[in-house]
Order: sequence, then C-alpha cells, then structure tokens
Amino acid sequence: MIGEPQRRQYLDAMGLTSWASRYRLPNARPTPTCSWEETVEEVRAPSDKLHALLDEAQQATAADAAAKVSHVAAPQPVRQRARQLLNIGSQEATEDTPAEASAELSAPRASTPSLSPPLRFVLHVACLGGRWLVLQTSEPGQVERRLLHAMLQTAGIGLPSPPEFDVFQWPQLELEGMSQGASLEEAQEGLQAFVAGCARRGWAPTRLLWLGADETSPVAPVMAEEEAHSRTLGLPISHLPALAELSRNAELKRSSWPQLQALATLWREGEERQAT
Repeated sequence: MIGEPQRRQYLDAMGLTSWASRYRLPNARPTPTCSWEETVEEVRAPSDKLHALLDEAQQATAADAAAKVSHVAAPQPVRQRARQLLNIGSQEATEDTPAEASAELSAPRASTPSLSPPLRFVLHVACLGGRWLVLQTSEPGQVERRLLHAMLQTAGIGLPSPPEFDVFQWPQLELEGMSQGASLEEAQEGLQAFVAGCARRGWAPTRLLWLGADETSPVAPVMAEEEAHSRTLGLPISHLPALAELSRNAELKRSSWPQLQALATLWREGEERQAT
C-alpha cells in the first residue's frame, strides 16, 4: 500500500480532487495542532503531472541501480584516493600502501553465486509395439529408421513398419531466472508428462531403449540412470549405439549383435507375460 502523500499525488495527477478536513466537526475529538502550507501550484494538465511522476520513479530506479553497482565494485581505499587527489608525496603513500593492500586482501569477500546455464536438449522418441520406448538425441532419417526396423526384425522383434519418432524438446517455454536444479527437476517432470500423455495412443512402456547414450549429454541427468534403471521414468534401460553410427560402421553392427539377441529375449519374455 502507498502512503497518503503519494496517494494524493496520484489522484491529483489523474485530475481527481482530494479533500481533507481542516476544521473540527461537531462532537468530534480535537485533532493535534498542525500548520497547513498555503502553496500556489502552477496549473498543469493532469497528463503532464502523471508523466512527471513516472519520470521521477524511473530516475529513482536508475539511481538505486547505480548505487548498487558502485557498492558491488571494489572501490579504491579512501585514504589512498584522498592522497592521490591531494598529491601527497609518493614516499609516504608507499609506506601505507602495502599495509592497506594486505588488509584488503585479508578481508573476507562476499562470494557471488554462479548460476549454471539453463538445461536444453531435444529427444526423438518412438514406441515399439506400444511397449518399448526408443529415444535418441539426434533426428533419425528414413535410412536410419529402416535400419533399426531391419535389425530388430533380424533379431526376432517383429514390427509391421519402421517406427515413427516424435519430438520432445526442453525447455518448452523459456523461463527467466531458472536455476540448474530447478530446470533439471522441471525437465524430469516434463518428460514424465510427455510419456504419460502418449498413453492415449496406446503406449504402455515397460522398457527404455536408449540409442547413443552419452554421460556428458544433458539428457543423462534427466534420465537419472542407476543400475540400468531410469528413476525418472521408472523403466529398465537397454542401450544400443546411435543409428547414425550404426549406418556408417559395419563393424559396430556386428559387435551389436549380442545386444540385439538379448533384446529379442526380453521382447519374447514380455510377450509371454502379456499373453498370460
């Protein structure tokens, strides 16, 4: 709430007349004696007065910001600056300068907290048979999607067509003043909401297949993987190299064959549990 003087100024600036009682009303309690200033103000339009008040507020804000900046900056010791202005001999100044410098160095300095940059990433997500989530950070092309489909078919995971990938990006909305911890928590909740919303398509994920996992990627803390399990999504995790690497490296395809066989075994076990 604003004070009474400011309220009257704003009312006056808007062209509204404010009234104040200067006389004792009947049966009213006596008021303390006060002197009323009889001032004659120049006649100005209400809009001019309002703009003048706004200008004063902006100048006060700028003055406060300049005062804060000058307070944060490490000023030169007052004694040394005074001697420089008075042009006192350098010999006497040099005698006190080391002591002042050591005192300045020994004085504790307020540590400024460093804010981490906001968390940003893009995920391309698909679902195999409505049961396994597949994700990678790079966008898979037609060749890469056909390659994944062929590899799964060869291992015994039958799918009618190559998987279609949806895009999940973070942040979905740019928010100011978001710290790293808050951004990570919001990203995890956003990914959970995205996967839960896909249940309308018939998705009921029981496993996560992470293609091209990288511990240095910003996606790694979002997944919160511990012992081959994602704490964020509550799903066990299996890994395969990124589709772009598989499409370029034949040796990498051969070395990935045992992983594909293990995935095929898990797929069949899931089908048997679903059938029972």
